[in-house]
Amino acid sequence: MVKWTEGVEVAIYEIMKGKNGSALKEFLEFSDKQLKNMIKLVRMKLEPLQRTAMGALIVIDVHAIEVVRNMINARVENINDFPWTS
Repeated sequence: MVKWTEGVEVAIYEIMKGKNGSALKEFLEFSDKQLKNMIKLVRMKLEPLQRTAMGALIVIDVHAIEVVRNMINARVENINDFPWTS
């Protein structure tokens, strides 16, 4: 979650500075690729503990992707925008 938060903050700062207006969308695509790779991993033979851990990580990542998607839909462009701070 620390790396996710860092990634979202970096994306918002890129938008704020005018460097990349689609930085959040790009971060969403990156997160989606990571999720798809984790799903591929879960389809392989795993030990029960590994499968449980991966399941938990997938649930967390699905939620994180939805948060980023909601931020995009809310047009978050500043680190102080309400959807980001709530």
